[in-house]
Amino acid sequence: MKLDAHINDQPIGALHFDEESRRFAFEYAATWLARVDHFPLSPVLASEQLAALSEERASAAVRQFFQNLLPEGQALEDVANANRVSKTNLFAILRVIGRETAGALAMTADDDGVVAATMPGRLVTEAELSSRIRARAQLPLSVWDGRMRLSIAGVQDKVALYVRDDAWFLSNAARQASTHIFKPDPQQPALAHLTTNEFFCMKLAQAAGLTVAECDLIHVPEPVLVIKRFDRQLQTDGEVTRLYVIDGCQLLGLPADYKYEHNMGSGQDVQHIRDGASLPWLFRSAGDHFSRPIERMTFLLPWLLIQVLLGNNDAHAKNLSFFVDSSGLWPTPSYDLVCTEIHQGLDQEMAMAVGDAFVYEALTPYEWAHFAHLCQIPRALLVQQMRHWAKAVRAVLESTRLLVTAKGGDEDCIERITAFVAARCDRMQQDADAVKQLSRDLF
Repeated sequence: MKLDAHINDQPIGALHFDEESRRFAFEYAATWLARVDHFPLSPVLASEQLAALSEERASAAVRQFFQNLLPEGQALEDVANANRVSKTNLFAILRVIGRETAGALAMTADDDGVVAATMPGRLVTEAELSSRIRARAQLPLSVWDGRMRLSIAGVQDKVALYVRDDAWFLSNAARQASTHIFKPDPQQPALAHLTTNEFFCMKLAQAAGLTVAECDLIHVPEPVLVIKRFDRQLQTDGEVTRLYVIDGCQLLGLPADYKYEHNMGSGQDVQHIRDGASLPWLFRSAGDHFSRPIERMTFLLPWLLIQVLLGNNDAHAKNLSFFVDSSGLWPTPSYDLVCTEIHQGLDQEMAMAVGDAFVYEALTPYEWAHFAHLCQIPRALLVQQMRHWAKAVRAVLESTRLLVTAKGGDEDCIERITAFVAARCDRMQQDADAVKQLSRDLF
């Protein structure tokens, strides 16, 4: 069995699955490899890399890459249940939702047929979206008109829509891919007002100087965070150009469940196992594959510092993405910025350790210096960046508070995040001063 892989209109290869051996393989199209601007799906799936692996290891690498395209958690359960397939049946699920994945990759079977680009999308009104949000307990937000519409990795409720001239559409056309992601508040009480939380954090980071995905907070009347997709470009004729991206797990060649450094969990008997994605691994890989290696300092380091200031303990490897072309990789705008610390009942262990610190209480000046050593960051640069971002975020806290309040954000949530981040900014300034005083001979 096989699924053809395309980037926009260009065939790039085919995903093969052998039912007898249960192995996967990816074969690049000769026409794609002949292009001067061709590039591999990921560094791990470069043709020369795959050729050097055994069939079993190559199959695992291919499987892990494509698994990272799937939704997670309940969303994956919904896809599987709606199509009467196992959630572990990667090929079957890609067959259903692979036409529009994150980035530019589209997976189609020989008998899929081609949907005409002129076919209009199906209009979605505010009233219908509101109704669907309220009915999520009975009908998943990923199912519309009896079809699965979710093709985006992640665990939160969301729907991807094509937006043009302030109208929203469920896309029906191959060249009319979704342009925006609509995320209502989760149904779990522990995550109440997450739309306000994420909108605040995104706007705060943007105002401080971090490049983030464009977003807006709307009310239908339920609050919905609307995020403009950075992997899509809407053309004047209404067609959408898809931009190829991979996430941190795909960069490192890891399965989605290795997005946390403590891939086996944080129980006392397994907390020594740290085989998942880590900051040193990401910094090292970025240095190897970024088209501008300096961006490991100008992007990855600020990204981490912002996560710490926001109290986002869920900043895992799938919350980092990278554009890819023949010149290499470069970072996408940041996304999924939230203050997880204000939500009681959530795990407060950081997704990836800073030094050896997995919880904020253990993040001492020593561990900051240890982190710099492990990631080969000059300590003076770390100190300068800690001071810069703590000051920059502190300076725009009040204006962000006023902005989010004016957009109808939950006032209690806004006040709690404001106070929390202010304290973190003050602490980071103090830690920076302490890091500067540490001995150069520690490591």
